[in-house]
Amino acid sequence: YVDTRLLDLVSATLCLLRDGRVTFLNSAGARTLGLGLASEAVGRPLLDFVEPDYHILAEEGWGLLADEEMVPLKMVRADGAPFEAELRVRRVCDDETLFLIEARDISRFVRSAEALREREERLQGVLASVADGIATIDEQGRIESANPAVGRMFGVAARALAGRALADLLAAPLAVETAPPDADFASRARLLTGRTAEMIGLRADGTAF
Repeated sequence: YVDTRLLDLVSATLCLLRDGRVTFLNSAGARTLGLGLASEAVGRPLLDFVEPDYHILAEEGWGLLADEEMVPLKMVRADGAPFEAELRVRRVCDDETLFLIEARDISRFVRSAEALREREERLQGVLASVADGIATIDEQGRIESANPAVGRMFGVAARALAGRALADLLAAPLAVETAPPDADFASRARLLTGRTAEMIGLRADGTAF
C-alpha cells in the first residue's frame, strides 16, 4: 500500500508506474508536465512524456533503472514542448511491476551551464586575439592555460606550456621585496596582486627578454 496523499505533498514530480503505465501522478508532476489535472496522466504510458530518442531506456523495463542514481533524459510536456530532466526509479515494496518515479526539471540549470560555456568560449576568443600575453597559474606556480601571445613571447606553442612551472620561463625566481625568503609561490603571487612587476623571461632558444 502506498499513501498517495503523502506523495501529493512533495514538491518534486512523483508518479507510480505499473507495467509502464502511470497509476498516480502528484500535483507537482501535473504542473511539470503541463497537465490541467494529474488524473489526465493516469493510464497513459510514461513514455508518452519521454522524447522518442530516450525510449530505449525503458524498452527492457523500468526495472533496469531501479535504484540507480539520477538518470538524465529529455521529457516532453502535454503540449509537446521538450525539457531537460533527471529521473530516478525505485521499486515499491518488492513488487516487480510497481515503481516510484521521481523526476526533476533541470532545464534552468542546463541553460545556465550552456550560457557559461558560451561566455567562456567568447572569453577564449578575446584572449586569443589580444597582443598581451595572458596566462593562468595555479597555487604551485604551474601554468594552467596560456593564450597564443604568451607562446609567441616565449617561442613555444601556447598549449605546450600547460603544466610547466612558471619558474622555468624566468631567469630568476618570482621576486617580491616584502616576501620572506622561504615564501611559497602562492604567497608571493598574492603580494603581487594588483601590482606591476618587472622580471627577465627566457625564450625557448635561451635568449632573455
